[in-house]
Amino acid sequence: MDYYLFNNTIKIKIAIVLLCQCLSFPSLLAATGNNENDLAYLRSLSLEELMNIEVVSIATGQQQTTSEAPATASVITATDIQAMNAVDLDEVLATIPGLHVSHHHLTGNPIYTMRGLYSLNNPHVLILIDGMPITTLMDGNRGRAWGGMPVQAISRIEVIRGPGSALYGADAVAGVINIQTKTASDIDGTEVGTHLGSYDTQYTWLQHGAKWQGYQLAFSLEYFHSDGYGGLLQEDMQSALDRKFGLAASLAPAKMNLQKRGYDLRLNLEHGLWQWRMGYQDRSDLGAGIGMAQALDNIGSYTDQRFNTDLTYHDPDLSEHWDVTAQLSFYQNSPLQSEGFQYLYPAGGYNGKYPDGYFSSPVFKERHFRLELSGFYSGIKDHVLRVGTGYTFGDMYQVEQMANFGPDPITGASLPPGSAPVSFTDQPFAPMPEAQRKNSYLFVQDTWKPHNDWEITTGLRYDNYSDFGSTLNPRLAVVWKTSAKLTSKLLYGSAFRAPAFNELYNIHNPMMQGNAELKPEKMQTWELGWAYLSHENLHFGLNLFHYTLKDKIRYLANINKNGFTAQNRGEHRGYGAELEVRWQPLQALNVIGNYAYQHSKLDQIHEGAYAPQHKVYLRFDWNIIKRWTLHGQLHWVASRQRNPADQRHDIADYTTIDLGLRYSAPNKKWKFSAGVRNLLNQEASDPSPGPNAMGIVGIPEDIPLADRNYFVEARYYF
Repeated sequence: MDYYLFNNTIKIKIAIVLLCQCLSFPSLLAATGNNENDLAYLRSLSLEELMNIEVVSIATGQQQTTSEAPATASVITATDIQAMNAVDLDEVLATIPGLHVSHHHLTGNPIYTMRGLYSLNNPHVLILIDGMPITTLMDGNRGRAWGGMPVQAISRIEVIRGPGSALYGADAVAGVINIQTKTASDIDGTEVGTHLGSYDTQYTWLQHGAKWQGYQLAFSLEYFHSDGYGGLLQEDMQSALDRKFGLAASLAPAKMNLQKRGYDLRLNLEHGLWQWRMGYQDRSDLGAGIGMAQALDNIGSYTDQRFNTDLTYHDPDLSEHWDVTAQLSFYQNSPLQSEGFQYLYPAGGYNGKYPDGYFSSPVFKERHFRLELSGFYSGIKDHVLRVGTGYTFGDMYQVEQMANFGPDPITGASLPPGSAPVSFTDQPFAPMPEAQRKNSYLFVQDTWKPHNDWEITTGLRYDNYSDFGSTLNPRLAVVWKTSAKLTSKLLYGSAFRAPAFNELYNIHNPMMQGNAELKPEKMQTWELGWAYLSHENLHFGLNLFHYTLKDKIRYLANINKNGFTAQNRGEHRGYGAELEVRWQPLQALNVIGNYAYQHSKLDQIHEGAYAPQHKVYLRFDWNIIKRWTLHGQLHWVASRQRNPADQRHDIADYTTIDLGLRYSAPNKKWKFSAGVRNLLNQEASDPSPGPNAMGIVGIPEDIPLADRNYFVEARYYF
């Protein structure tokens, strides 16, 4: 450990955070924004009282306060989301300590980096919607045409920072994010609203919640479209190829292609011990961002349709000591063939031998079936046991592709440059075969309370996969109520990442080849945590962590042929600290701030690339006069390293400030808000990938983020 860096830089940054702690504290009750009485009630509570009602269930399956949960957990409610004027999930997650949101060059998809674990495909963070994974088999993430997620249907978001495989299985390596959608009780009436902003951005929603003869129904429909912030790129990958081959094919300088359009539909029906939920997400006309190969693509677009449903039976009183839940769920991800192609290189581009461009249109359709039975048993004194078993069947049932490059789909010989596009669907040399994955699992967890001030949680999960074998993942948590004001935690957990299908079976790709012999990546993490309530209106939280990720899946250069092949090679080690401060100096003023530091290395040699070593978030909510609330937030991102092979200048740090003003009408039916993001119009950017196999950097000046932009919003309740 670099103790000089830790003892000096960290102290300086922590001092800055403590001096600046006049920014926001989130409302901690899972109240929705349509009830002014809820907001008034929250403002009447002290911070100590608010801490007692901030509960999470993601850590064990049972509700616990965040300070007592056997994990490093955060919760953001619908009230918090409305207070920060967020319209997309990314804006909300960027406020979590130790979680940084950056963007992929393809479609601008978010990359959620926790504690320094960065990857372009982002498979190390498990995303759940109402407890159901939305991970794709193909890439191990949310899909290539994710297109964001609007937030009006979200009741709360619970986040675990650190491993969660002992409960949640594969891919809960760096963390787990569970997005819980609204029920009838959360909505309780009808709400309509619209949010208008720069870049021709519009979000519109309709929600209704009702109870009738023992039934509870929640309905939500959200629509959005945006041209996106199309930052100007002076050069792209084709610019470098133009210089190499004496061409003039690049579209640069030009703006990125970040437009998007979509809608989300959600239904929730409850009756007695039964609950049925359904969600449908449609994404269309998603711009290609910078392009698949970092060459600007102003033609290609992506379309995706996602459907999820589950039927849940929950009997908390099945018998004297048993609380039982059974759930059957289904998830389908169906990217669609676009009207055109995705252009890796423009017309006349690449090496000049492709007059119509270098293009393809890959489609990978998946469906997932899940069945789980679990229960809590409280029949042993001072113990609560949780046991469960389940089965998952994943099927990548349709693989389609049209392209004008690569191997001939029938013979395997290389297609001549400039060929007409051919279909690879169901052909011998298709880049990817259709494939399936089966997973059966068992888990057990024991929460033991040997003393009023002590709670010890142990857990173990066994997973057996049809394609790469079995894995066993334990967890341990000791929570000690050290004093009336201090709670201490010792945490240990292991986790694994399942190889994605593109890493296993992408056998006919001439450059990036899969490897069916891959093993899962494995992670071990130790943490120490403290929660200290120094005063009823001032709270501190500190977490220290250290992790080791082994058998890292990487693409390594082939020895006897061109291209790269996926291999288990090397490890990723990291350590760091996360500080949270919450302050309520006045009944009308709530404040939150967090600072995260991480230091990671690959193979104990190279600095971890692209993830910020330092990250600060500050926020305030001030009820300045009756019915008027001022909101402000600050993001500071610093010390992002490049890949060792990348000799460009350092990635620039950035600071952005947002301000918003909210007004609630006296009749409690109307709410209005307006604001500005990136108030000071600071230049901010995400790092672009390093040099490719030819040593070329596709986007030399990185990926620009949004400049100053404005929004207005109106809501009506009836």
